[in-house]
Amino acid sequence: MGGVGHRSAAAVAAVVLSSGLVGCTTSQAAAPPALYSPVSGHVGEGLAGFHPGDKLSVGDIPVCLDSPGSVTITNVEPVGEQNGMTVVAFAVRTIPAGVSPKGEALGDLTAMGVTAAEQQQRVVSNVCGAQSRSNVGLTGPPPAGTTEQWVEVDVTVTAPTLPASAQAFRIQYRDALGHERSTVSNVSLAMCGGKVGDACQPP
Repeated sequence: MGGVGHRSAAAVAAVVLSSGLVGCTTSQAAAPPALYSPVSGHVGEGLAGFHPGDKLSVGDIPVCLDSPGSVTITNVEPVGEQNGMTVVAFAVRTIPAGVSPKGEALGDLTAMGVTAAEQQQRVVSNVCGAQSRSNVGLTGPPPAGTTEQWVEVDVTVTAPTLPASAQAFRIQYRDALGHERSTVSNVSLAMCGGKVGDACQPP
């Protein structure tokens, strides 16, 4: 059975920007862009009404870069998981302005409205906006010539035993130089049994 989401923290404040800049050539190569998940503080969500082995898909994991360029996400895994919560699928999704996507769903990413094409998307190229930069401690304004855009990582999780949870999610990625790097998103998640609407406290 599917659950109804309970958000235990304020909504993520993360305005991100899509880069349209062409970098200048210098005698010293600039560092490749780094990936951030600009969550304001910590965001948690708990959902009840599940059975062991059910799949739950959720969005709202914001991502952006500190400078123009692109990275490729290669894996997403739970941090501080309990009772075997694992990520079985993920995708990068761009949310158009004015659109309120479905935030969670029982089942795979398709059940959450993520299209087949979106499920293949792994590249992030949007630059962190002013609020996002503040959330993660980046200094200075966003680069001139960029436009606002919301980009998120959507994940599908499952667990053999309930309740199950993750304290955060580690996002692994490959930068423009081919180096494997990672960042942690302070988004926590819990899956509980019982009935839809029962309390399910995220870590």
